[in-house]
Amino acid sequence: MVKISETSRNMAFAAYITPVGWLVSLAARLVCSDRSEFATFHLRQGLGLALIETLTYVLVFKFLNFWLAWQVATIIFFLMMVIGVRGVNKGIMRYQPVLGRKFDSWFSFLA
Repeated sequence: MVKISETSRNMAFAAYITPVGWLVSLAARLVCSDRSEFATFHLRQGLGLALIETLTYVLVFKFLNFWLAWQVATIIFFLMMVIGVRGVNKGIMRYQPVLGRKFDSWFSFLA
């Protein structure tokens, strides 16, 4: 296993917590000299998760007004966030279930 700096680990943690945490993590990555692939990977996964969650919210809850489906989706998104945070804690780069590989290619501009 590769040694991961504390800065990279903190940026990766913040990428999953809230959209504000993601923005802080991105800003820290742009300012810091530590631009590790580990933090970048988790920034991509966190962004993808947040965007899919927002899209699901708009379509399922606001547009269709289907409260139960939104509650189930919220639990699923929470579990996906836990998977991401566990990966950061273990120091591994594990793709999110289903769309994780797509997130990596869609958000490759975060290189």
